[in-house]
Amino acid sequence: MENKVKAAGLAMIVSGVSSVGLTLLAMLMNLLGDEKTERENLRGLAKFFGGMSADELERAYESSRTMSMVLSMGWLVIGLGACAMIIYGGMRMYQMRQWPAAMAAAILLIVPCLTPACCTCGLVSGIGVWALIVLLDAQTKAAFKP
Repeated sequence: MENKVKAAGLAMIVSGVSSVGLTLLAMLMNLLGDEKTERENLRGLAKFFGGMSADELERAYESSRTMSMVLSMGWLVIGLGACAMIIYGGMRMYQMRQWPAAMAAAILLIVPCLTPACCTCGLVSGIGVWALIVLLDAQTKAAFKP
């Protein structure tokens, strides 16, 4: 029983650490951005919707860029917090301590699109489901130390 708990805990830790890496990469890509492509996309939209003057186009670009950056960075920060909880819960599960923390982390793994690792939803969610199955076993729960 202890081996399956440690294996699931380790899988949660690995999943959390890889999600941190993907989140930091997404933040970097968001900060650097491809301004040329974004401006071309906005010009295409402006033509499609009846045209805009150069000043209107520039204001629209700056406004959409700022809003996009704020929203995506905010979501990525939330994702980093979830990753931290997943890593912490995985460590607690591996050590067979604090069953509620391990349970919360397993549930976070199941939530789709919470972290950038959602591109591997099946794998990450599968780890979460596996951890839940292990954690919900009565013998496992009884073996956890407070």
